[in-house]
Parts: sequence; C-alpha cells; structure tokens
Amino acid sequence: MKLPFSTLVLASGAAMAAAAALPVMVGGIAAMCCLLGKRMGPRRALDARYARGEINREEYMQRRKDLGEEGYSA
Repeated sequence: MKLPFSTLVLASGAAMAAAAALPVMVGGIAAMCCLLGKRMGPRRALDARYARGEINREEYMQRRKDLGEEGYSA
C-alpha cells in the first residue's frame, strides 16, 4: 500500500521534532543532576563555615553535637 505524500511529510516532521527534542531533554536532566549534586547537607555546610572561619571551634563542636554526631573524634 502506498502512503500519500502528505502523510510521509507529517511523519518525517514528527520524527525530526522528536530527534530535536531528545538532546534538549537529556541536557535538562543533566543540568538538574548537576545542580542537585551541588547541594550541601547540614554537616558539609557546617564544615564549610568552620573552614572559612565563620564560626569558632567551640560553636562548630556544639553544632556537630546538635546534629546528632555524639561519637565524633576531634
């Protein structure tokens, strides 16, 4: 069975649109993974603040304890 020309044009246009949308979707997913990977947990944020000198050792140790890290070694 032979398909009309308009059907072939429509099908090829849909295929081209899907092929163009795929890299955009993959890029969007990759960007989301990258952004979510950079989020800091409370412990990493605390460590970063201590490393930058924003809080002193006493406050650092108290906040680690507050986070539930009783068995830490320092």
